[in-house]
Amino acid sequence: MARRIDPPVHFWVPGINDLSWMPDDIKPVLYHSFLPQDAKQHIDQHNIEGVIKVQAGCTLDDNIWWLQLADEHPYLLGVIGWVDFTNPSQASEWLDQFSENPKFLGVRPMLEAEPDTDWVLQKSVQQTVEMIAERDLILELLVTPRHLKHIPGMAQRFPEMRININHLAKPAVPEGTLEDWKRGMSAIAQCTNVFFKVSALIDMWVAYKSAWTVADAVTPFAQFIRSEAGIDRLMWASDWPVALTAGDYDDTISSTLAGIGDLSTDEEDKLFGENAVSFYR
Repeated sequence: MARRIDPPVHFWVPGINDLSWMPDDIKPVLYHSFLPQDAKQHIDQHNIEGVIKVQAGCTLDDNIWWLQLADEHPYLLGVIGWVDFTNPSQASEWLDQFSENPKFLGVRPMLEAEPDTDWVLQKSVQQTVEMIAERDLILELLVTPRHLKHIPGMAQRFPEMRININHLAKPAVPEGTLEDWKRGMSAIAQCTNVFFKVSALIDMWVAYKSAWTVADAVTPFAQFIRSEAGIDRLMWASDWPVALTAGDYDDTISSTLAGIGDLSTDEEDKLFGENAVSFYR
């Protein structure tokens, strides 16, 4: 039986975790506690085996708490954490510390929050990326269209490193044109060590555009990246609870199925779990 995995979900407790990234307009929906037991009802309903907890904070305490949650909940299969990429010495210590837990899988810098589009070109950042590659850890990238130009070079420099483009690089963000996004994603798709998450398309559409429809928010982007990278390097993810800003957990699944085009049983199995199993090995 095919395995179903949801990467990512997020957990936090206001006042304990770093939520400085959260804009005021979504706080009525999201500035509440979201814990593994809250996600369990959704994953059980959809026969999902487990989830990957992906970074949503930038402190040592956040990382430690996420790993504690993973130890306490067997269906929390792994953690993508955070280090300060501009501080390689500290990053090395943290990576070694976190790697003592087998559920620590990699890290995600919040590139979208960096005003300098060329942030990744800094020597310190490049040193940290190299340390991630040396440790066979995953690099998840929370980027927007303006960052796409730098990713092929990074992927080619470290061809064995597993890289994931979160949320298809948020194509709803008003940075350039749709054709700009397509050119950037097409170039990245040539790098076979890069995977793509078909996720957050409806919540990003609501955040930057208007009320979502599958035809507007999902179809153009999901079908394009499928044509460029193939189904074997795509993975669905709910982005729960952020998805609640646009709908519910069920919407993340139904909109993906409706928007990506016809799927064979084997292709659906890959999109909704088997590719994630391979990537987060």
